[in-house]
Amino acid sequence: MINDFDIDDYFSLREFQCPCCGVVMVDPMLVESLHELRVARGRVVIKRGGGFRCLAYQKAIHISRAELLQKKPKEPIIAAHTLGQAADVRIISLETGEGIPLTNDDIPYLKGLGFNGIGIGKTGWAHLDIAHSDEPATWSYDY
Repeated sequence: MINDFDIDDYFSLREFQCPCCGVVMVDPMLVESLHELRVARGRVVIKRGGGFRCLAYQKAIHISRAELLQKKPKEPIIAAHTLGQAADVRIISLETGEGIPLTNDDIPYLKGLGFNGIGIGKTGWAHLDIAHSDEPATWSYDY
């Protein structure tokens, strides 16, 4: 299978590929920061479609999210995912196999790893990116 090879001790290229078209682009600095998170906290699971997204898939996500939130969709902007600089992740304990949610208390630690865009979800998932270097951003979301 294409993209089915390791790019790091803990990640394969396939984990970052767009589910729509199979194309993948990933910034080595993102992998380095995720690697450090994995070493310190546990297994890092990248959500399907939570790595690189082609523009068509990003637009579909954007429209779906707007419908979920019952808002009118805006034209999607170029996002960190479309640049290969973001991942939607969940941490799993290596000892218990249970999810370890990232919380707002983890934001200073995550910034120290190089993440400048940090979205903390209430469902245990988090958006982490390295693309907000000019204007670091943090936010919370329900979905």
